[in-house]
Amino acid sequence: MRKKGVGSLEFVLAFVLFVGFTVAVLYFFNPISTLKNMDYSRDYTFGKIIENTSVQLDSYSIVVNNSFTDQKIKFTLSGISPIKKTYTTDYNGTFLNSSRTGNDIFCVSMKTQKFFEMYLSEDIPLPATGTAICNGTQAECDAGDTLKCKCLSGHSWCCPACLNGVYAPGWTTNTGCGIDVCQGISSPSETPRDYQIASSLTDKVISETRVIGLAHEYDDYNKLKEQLNIPPDVDFSFSLVFPDKTTASNSAVDITREVYSETRRVEVLRTTGRPQFGELTVSVW
Repeated sequence: MRKKGVGSLEFVLAFVLFVGFTVAVLYFFNPISTLKNMDYSRDYTFGKIIENTSVQLDSYSIVVNNSFTDQKIKFTLSGISPIKKTYTTDYNGTFLNSSRTGNDIFCVSMKTQKFFEMYLSEDIPLPATGTAICNGTQAECDAGDTLKCKCLSGHSWCCPACLNGVYAPGWTTNTGCGIDVCQGISSPSETPRDYQIASSLTDKVISETRVIGLAHEYDDYNKLKEQLNIPPDVDFSFSLVFPDKTTASNSAVDITREVYSETRRVEVLRTTGRPQFGELTVSVW
């Protein structure tokens, strides 16, 4: 009986040790808990990247009445931030020249089109068309000093990258004047006699310019993680891919663990000013 009792006690102790070891393993190495934590980290990082690369985009769909026969139209849109620039297309998405004069007056060279879509955002670039000769300072260019900054007739501004005759990359003496569509139009058209605003929409979209900027900040990886408030034990990377396969992405740091990724289709304001859909992928490990 004594041997039998000792054997039972040893069995109970072994069982207790086994259960304790199993619980400890599950507690410290629980794959379900790890998966939940990484899912949360991925979703959190995705949200922070969207937050830091988004910009407001306004869009106006405008229908011009058939009775209006001019090829350029001048109209009023109130309450638009003065830092927002324009990008305009016709019904088929073909670019149309447009410009802004003052805070509320906009002009579009619509030619024979009776419908156009105007986009407004602070991340839309100023157009670089026409010819300019810039030999002055930025202030002289901005002031339109005809002795220091010469723009062709019909153009409203000179190259913003010209400082004392030194041009930034991509700018030469043959580029940099913005076409002034409003030139020659005396007064704004009236609504609803000449045109109607069919619809308007304000939304948050991803800015390709800001994604590229964030990718450049990735060079100082630890600082960027701190800026985005990403936990020290989580690493991440991101990429933005368009249908034509052009990409804007960072160079990932060394990957030493399992990667958790998510891809979402997002609307993007391209560096050209044109809205387009792309795929934003965020990975954490």
